[in-house]
Amino acid sequence: LLAADAVTNTKLADNAVQTENILDGAVRTADLAATSVTKAKVNADVAGLGIAQNADGSLEVGVDGTTIEITGDVINLVDGSVTTVKLAADAVTNAQLADNAVQTENILDGTIGTADIAALNITTALIAADAINNTKLADNSVNTENITNGTIGTLDIANDAITTAKIAAGTIVAADIASETITTTQILDGTIDAVDIATSAVTTTEILDATIVAADLAVGAVNSTAILDGTIVAADIAASSVTTTQILDATIVETDLAAGAITSAKIATSAVTTTQIADGTIVTADIAAQGVANANLAANAVTSVKIADGTIVAADIATSAVTTTQILDATVAEVDLDIITASGAGTDGYVLTWDNVAGKMDWVAPVSLTKTLTIEAPVAGDDITMFRTGAAITIVEVAAISIGTFPSTTYVLRHSTDRSSTGTLVTTSAATTSVTTGDVATLSDTTVPANSWVWFEASAATGTDVTLSVYIRYTEN
Repeated sequence: LLAADAVTNTKLADNAVQTENILDGAVRTADLAATSVTKAKVNADVAGLGIAQNADGSLEVGVDGTTIEITGDVINLVDGSVTTVKLAADAVTNAQLADNAVQTENILDGTIGTADIAALNITTALIAADAINNTKLADNSVNTENITNGTIGTLDIANDAITTAKIAAGTIVAADIASETITTTQILDGTIDAVDIATSAVTTTEILDATIVAADLAVGAVNSTAILDGTIVAADIAASSVTTTQILDATIVETDLAAGAITSAKIATSAVTTTQIADGTIVTADIAAQGVANANLAANAVTSVKIADGTIVAADIATSAVTTTQILDATVAEVDLDIITASGAGTDGYVLTWDNVAGKMDWVAPVSLTKTLTIEAPVAGDDITMFRTGAAITIVEVAAISIGTFPSTTYVLRHSTDRSSTGTLVTTSAATTSVTTGDVATLSDTTVPANSWVWFEASAATGTDVTLSVYIRYTEN
């Protein structure tokens, strides 16, 4: 007759509710008082994988003490208990590695790639001796600063690698030339003179029969030993070749002289003095036309009496020889006056120009004109026209400057009215390497005729990202 929920906790006597009064599975966590479950209440079947039950019924985590241990109620891994097989692939990242933890024994030989090395971290100290071979060097990467002076030997130079462009002018000496290597092909016609031939080097074997003429014989080279006695006849003796040295003193008598044999050609220069001439015996007919030279006249020997009136012309008067002393007062007319300014002859190279404001002529410096050629990435073989001049010009200066890394360009400038011809060298061949103030070229032929082409030719060019500028300064003639 009890209503539902009529029996409350207050109606129940202490210890009145026993096991048979509790529905199986009806006791929940909320029904248990705090700390009410003791080890005595734990059934043996509660223990399982990793959990063991002690004899008193208490539970504890099963650890082996070798790889896992409990310290202060905390489950820990024993130091050194985690082995390689316990780590998943790629489980250890850079964040897990201590600084300097990876050493040589941790790195598999041959597995460090370019991407693993930070930029500029390979220093000289890390490179083994002889580790860098030719395959490791980039093309054109070895420059002058990488080569120790004096270390390039014969074996380092390829055959035919040294051209005339690489040889400094005037540096090849006799010791550099192997014996018997120079043939007639290497000798410029007409350039061998006496100093080039060693003493006694030319024998009769080297001389073609009947080819020695008088000009080939040195003075005094033929002596009496070389002449067959009694073989010299009159035809062998050149005209005027017998002098007083060959004639025995006082042996020529009047009968030895042919009529008229003593001519002016037989009389030595200055041999006849006033001592040999009878006073008053020389007449006009005795003097050859223009036979009296200035050197024959004594100082002040010619007076106005000796000069025919009206015969002195401008060409007879030395420059600046006439002063106001020689000019008769009031005799200079306007037509006698030059319009050139009082500044005189002017400076060498200046030109005479009319000054319309001053109303006179004056000397002025010629106007310099310029041309510039700029070439990006010059290469050997470049042949580039710079300009054509309508008037004749004189080239005053040629200079070149480059930008880029280790630039070096060997070039010349040429000129000709015919662009298809070889042309005439304006400059000598030289390399320009300056990236600061420029290199001034050595000039060769600076006079360029009117209607000529001027062009640039390169014979060699090296460097990286090179831009070359060639500057010409000139004046019109």
